[in-house]
Amino acid sequence: MGDTGFFGFKFTSGGNTYYGWGEIHIQGLSTSPYTITRAYYNNTPFAPITVGDTGSAVPEPSACALALLAAGGVAAYRGRRKQVAA
Repeated sequence: MGDTGFFGFKFTSGGNTYYGWGEIHIQGLSTSPYTITRAYYNNTPFAPITVGDTGSAVPEPSACALALLAAGGVAAYRGRRKQVAA
């Protein structure tokens, strides 16, 4: 109880096998006896992964789209703002 440990897992998707690892914290006897605090998998089929390896940080496509949308909104706002005489 109160321990933290690691576990490995594998799953199959589209005929490919992927491997990963997770970190788990065991609270003991409670309504939620454990919490998975981190989990990662190698997105290259059949490639191994080492516990602690988080790979390279690649933003999700939705995050990139949101950033581009925000930049476009700022550009449109600045373009429509009226110039104030100095």
